[in-house]
Amino acid sequence: MKLNIVGGGFTGCVLALKAAQLGAEVTLFEASNELGGIVRDLQVGEERFYNGCHYLNDNEWVQAIRTQLPTALIDFVHEYGSITELFGSQEVAFDFAQPVINDTTKIDLVAAQTLGDRLVDRLSVYGKYSKALITWAERHGFLEQLHKDCAQSMQVPRIFFKASVAELIKLKAENLVIDQLTGIPRSILNPHQDKATGFLPARGFSSFFSDIQRLLESSGVDVRLSSPIKPVLSETGKIESYSRGQHFQSDRTIWCANPTALLMKAGIGRLDSPYTDMYCATALLDNVEDILPIYHQVFSNQSSIVRLFVYRLAGKNKVTIEGFANQQSESELSVDLARYLEILKLPSLKSSIEIFKHRRYANFTPHDKSLIEQFNKNSSILGMLPGAWHIYGRDQKINFMEGHIKGMFQ
Repeated sequence: MKLNIVGGGFTGCVLALKAAQLGAEVTLFEASNELGGIVRDLQVGEERFYNGCHYLNDNEWVQAIRTQLPTALIDFVHEYGSITELFGSQEVAFDFAQPVINDTTKIDLVAAQTLGDRLVDRLSVYGKYSKALITWAERHGFLEQLHKDCAQSMQVPRIFFKASVAELIKLKAENLVIDQLTGIPRSILNPHQDKATGFLPARGFSSFFSDIQRLLESSGVDVRLSSPIKPVLSETGKIESYSRGQHFQSDRTIWCANPTALLMKAGIGRLDSPYTDMYCATALLDNVEDILPIYHQVFSNQSSIVRLFVYRLAGKNKVTIEGFANQQSESELSVDLARYLEILKLPSLKSSIEIFKHRRYANFTPHDKSLIEQFNKNSSILGMLPGAWHIYGRDQKINFMEGHIKGMFQ
């Protein structure tokens, strides 16, 4: 079985390892000159920073990599939470990474039970709190067009109404709709459960992907860097892979890169491809103490920050934040970051911040989802495996694709 995999980020690399272990002859194509995609580290002078709030969950494929690369990853207690400033008060949660409201449960059940596919309708079911939530979500762009599942990528799939936990637990048990729209911190539901374990690369993600490349090659994977793939529809109706004029034949192809050109070439149609102009900003923190990685979501209509990640890398305390681009000056952003660090009782800023702007394609429209589903339905005829572009979450994408890879060998 010859398998081409397009895209050398986490998903492509993990699937290449899994397919090779199953006995496939795998060629992995990456358009840039290094593996890793968007998670490769940011370089500021002599310092390296994480390019976003990335970490690995404890699962089968992470443990498999740890076995083969025993010094590449370090484990940590997964501390996470949120700061909510949307609803008239500031709510700080240390075990819930989604919005928190200091009130009893407010769900419009009539509206919730007749939901269509639009995100704006899904966010409209929270009564008097919907307006502020929608105003915040509009900053992601294209809100009226987005599919309701984009609540996952925005980190607003559930709201915690904290004023009456006992009532909320009862309502969630009695009503599936309320259960799907509200959340409760694990520390309340399972106070004796151990906190989850996460993993980070010991020397940063760029170094980690150099290790992954060596592991791929030792597993028999043909890693081809600087090799952008052009999809071509053959006379037999199969998608063929060409890179710099060379044809790479395969029995099947997995596409882990942006699917826009692929779906057009397959005759499926053009994606709407909504985007959000974002930034990633980094800074050094005081080295007053070693800190465990700490991740917090921020929901505020006064700040552009949407998430922050505090961690230790190369012997120094560091912070990476993500947020909406072009909405605050550097000085305003520094003030907000300093304020949030103080609220969370984390070390203070030691350096000025460095800002990197990028365009993020994490959301999709109902039209996009229908095109992806149509492609997946026809993927076998096209010589492809189904794509996971509509699925949020690295682990979920990998699990979806792994199931189809295993299906080739059954």
